[in-house]
Amino acid sequence: TFISITYRSVALMLSRKKYAEIDDRDVIDTSNYAKNEEVKQQSQLPGVKDPRLWRVKCRAGEEQATVIKLMRKSINLRINGDPLQIKSVVCPVGVKECVYIEAYKQSHVKSAIDGIKALNVGKWNQTMVP
Repeated sequence: TFISITYRSVALMLSRKKYAEIDDRDVIDTSNYAKNEEVKQQSQLPGVKDPRLWRVKCRAGEEQATVIKLMRKSINLRINGDPLQIKSVVCPVGVKECVYIEAYKQSHVKSAIDGIKALNVGKWNQTMVP
């Protein structure tokens, strides 16, 4: 018991000394923390110059195969020197009968889906995701 009392007294003495040295200037101001987090999140939102996200209807059950076909088409056209003007194609899990294409203009989406039979359903109607 003598050792535990000694350890406790030493710990108490060290903690008093430590907290006695804390100055008001050492205290961190957290009042602006929420504002800073909000600014960080706002900076991650898409801007005016970022590409848009377009929803294109697809034949049911062929979403993943369609994304692969678009990828192959993009690679072939890039090799030939005429790349597609799209940034990405996504088919989220659980979302049926549509794919999402990231592009600057609707005309870029139309040129990308031209010739892909599974996307004939959405050939004339692509909707921009807000």
